[in-house]
Amino acid sequence: KVVALAPKTIDETYDAIILVGNVTGAREAADSLIASMQARISVVATLVINLTDLERPDVFYIVWHNPLMTAGGNTLPGQLIELAGGNNIFSELSDYATVSLESLVYREPDVIIVGTGMGSGADAPLQWAQNESRLQGVPACKDGKIFSINTDLTGRFGPRIVDALEEIFRLIHPELAEELK
Repeated sequence: KVVALAPKTIDETYDAIILVGNVTGAREAADSLIASMQARISVVATLVINLTDLERPDVFYIVWHNPLMTAGGNTLPGQLIELAGGNNIFSELSDYATVSLESLVYREPDVIIVGTGMGSGADAPLQWAQNESRLQGVPACKDGKIFSINTDLTGRFGPRIVDALEEIFRLIHPELAEELK
């Protein structure tokens, strides 16, 4: 048997885990995994539920720097930013989209999160964000809030999305990070 999975939301990720559990005869393990994921997500949700708009930082997620690409609202990073108590500054975009540097500067993100990976050039987008002179007036740069996150966490739906959520939460809400145990 061949099973193809392509979840695009957290709920679809749960469905995919259940399907894999059913196909492999490990439904109890799948149910347990989902319960654990939901409990951890619930902790973050509880910590951010009462945040005001002013307490939710504007976040820019960099997928790549040349051309400058970001994660729209329907992507995993876009969804995680919102769940972690941030505002994805390009949430109105779909999928992974090219944006101009001017539009990024105009939207003045409080935090920049850069997806980094492995291999040659894996940290090139991070180096670009840290060194791009035209970003120096952006709040994230002025306040030293340019962070990297491993794209193994943010690049695909699966059980690791909870690790990604918690990491993004810690990056954008360090004042609340102690409450995440």
